[in-house]
Amino acid sequence: VAEIFRERMRTLIEQRRENLSSFAKSVGIDRSALSQFMAENSTRLPRTETLHMIARTCGVSLDWLLGLVSIQQEADGQAVPMLELQQTDRVSGQNLLNRWHQEATGYKIRYVPASLPDLLRTEAVNRVEFDSYTKDELAMKERDVHEQLTYSRRPETDMEVRMPVQRIEGFALGEGMWADLSAADRRGSFITWPI
Repeated sequence: VAEIFRERMRTLIEQRRENLSSFAKSVGIDRSALSQFMAENSTRLPRTETLHMIARTCGVSLDWLLGLVSIQQEADGQAVPMLELQQTDRVSGQNLLNRWHQEATGYKIRYVPASLPDLLRTEAVNRVEFDSYTKDELAMKERDVHEQLTYSRRPETDMEVRMPVQRIEGFALGEGMWADLSAADRRGSFITWPI
C-alpha cells in the first residue's frame, strides 16, 4: 500500500506541477513528513486526517490514493469493497478465517477476537466458551486453536491482537459468558500466557 501511495502522490505532484515544498504547503502537512512518506522503501503512511486532506485538496478519492481502485474503476463506478460481510456457520466461518490467514502470510494482521485470543485460552476457558458446541465442533475448534497458535509463531507472521479493555476486565471479574469460570481458572489464562 505504501508503494502505491508513493506512486499516486508522485502522479498528483506532477499533475499539479509543484515541488515537494509547495505540495506539502498546499495540503497542509510538514515538508519533512511528506519527504518521509515519499522516501523509497518507506512503509509509513500519513494519518487518516492527512490522507483526507490530500484527497480533498487534489480532488481524488481515498480509495484511489491508497490503490484500492484504479482511475478507470473510479470512472466506471466499480469500487473494491473495503469490508465484506458473510453469514456463516461455525465450520465454514473457521474455514474462511483459516484461508484468510493463509492469504495474509507476510502481511501485518490485526486480529480482534470475539472473545479471548487463542494465546489466552486454557482448557477451562474453552469448556465454558464452547459448552454449546457438539463433540465434533469442539474437536475442530481445538484443532483450529492449535493451528492458529502454530501459525502466529511462524517467523514470517506479524500478528497483533487487539481487545477492548472492558472485555479483559469482564473476563477478570467473571462477568457475562465467564460467570461460571472460577477465579483460579481465569487467573490461569494470564499466568500461562507467553508474554
